[in-house]
Amino acid sequence: VVMEGVKRPEVQNLLRLGAHLTSLKIDVAVPVFEEEFELATLTEEARKPLLRALATAFGEEGASDADVQSQVDLLFHNTVQGAANEQKASSSRNTFLTKCFPSVEATL
Repeated sequence: VVMEGVKRPEVQNLLRLGAHLTSLKIDVAVPVFEEEFELATLTEEARKPLLRALATAFGEEGASDADVQSQVDLLFHNTVQGAANEQKASSSRNTFLTKCFPSVEATL
């Protein structure tokens, strides 16, 4: 049934829209995915409201933008290599979860 559905052009188009293309580097000792990413940055007009919202989520409404920005830099690694360490990324996710929802006991 699934294979019949996938043969329909409208279904194929929907799948293409949501697909993330990647390739795997082969013939190496440790194969890796070769991927491209598009990165974006906040405009200055959007940065302040985001930092204020994060300060509120962290329970630190009186914190300066610089203080919140330094926390953001620690929690959301702003280099591709910085996010490569899964243990560090996992720790950052859990720190963010704890800061935003201190009464929730969960891990990501």
